[in-house]
Amino acid sequence: MDLHEMAGGRPGDAQELPGLDSLYTATVEGRPSDELEDLRAVLCRLPMLGPYNAMLVEVQRPGSLYVATAPAWHQDFGRRLRPGARPLVILKPFGPVEFVYDVSDTEGPALPTDVLSPFRVRGQITEEGLVRFADRLRTRAIGYRQTADPQAPGRTERVGTWDPSRPASKGEIRYTITVDEALNPAARLATVFHELGHIYCDHLQGPTATQRHQYRQLSERRREFEADIVSWLACGRLRIDSAAGRDLRGYAEADGSMPPVSVQAIVHALGKVEAIGGGLRSLAAMVSGPPASAAEEAESQDMLDFDPGP
Repeated sequence: MDLHEMAGGRPGDAQELPGLDSLYTATVEGRPSDELEDLRAVLCRLPMLGPYNAMLVEVQRPGSLYVATAPAWHQDFGRRLRPGARPLVILKPFGPVEFVYDVSDTEGPALPTDVLSPFRVRGQITEEGLVRFADRLRTRAIGYRQTADPQAPGRTERVGTWDPSRPASKGEIRYTITVDEALNPAARLATVFHELGHIYCDHLQGPTATQRHQYRQLSERRREFEADIVSWLACGRLRIDSAAGRDLRGYAEADGSMPPVSVQAIVHALGKVEAIGGGLRSLAAMVSGPPASAAEEAESQDMLDFDPGP
């Protein structure tokens, strides 16, 4: 089975990882592939890991296809480690570190062809699935509403004045995300991902000194670019039929270059988005309906690919 052709975390991978920007730059230096495509390829290739851990594994062993702990390889797949298997370090939820191994360092029965299916959405995004995810936003002190506003597909507003160093109290709302109700459920969900990107990339300036300290002073264009990348990656890992990739073309300069971004901020935000749903596997089950047909799968892949244009 070619796992490169398959794509889609695990909750608890939200720890900070200082230096991710420099680590990632070092891993892609000299490669002919576009850095955005490379980032997406890594995160979609390793959906069994949270975004941070996927990047950690890629830094240690570029091209890893499927990783698991030694007990998981034995219990779940009937495979065993090869002599000299190389352990890869990842961050462990609620603990220090954990060791995982790539499939190439194991031997035994072939992996199931649907090994990554649990991390993909099943068919189309449903209204019920969107409502379930929107309800989860309240657990992160984020409100959600829909209005008829074709001129503004989505926007996020701070609510009140609060100290970000203090955990939100039960029922407290600190942000409100508003989405155009005319969009289909998949587009609304992608828009929510975009707005969450603004929140978790620290794009929103607050009125207090503490809140201003967290604010990243970027141009509007760079803020929108980072938020669009968060949405594009979230849709890519879930295999959501979304035009998020095509939206990135508009940021290209005449020479084909893109605005600078913080990979660390983007990966951090992506992890936060997935954690709202309880991890990628739970999020996929939460928002989707019946399994997609082969034709729908192919169409979805076309829309997820980022084509920077000529």
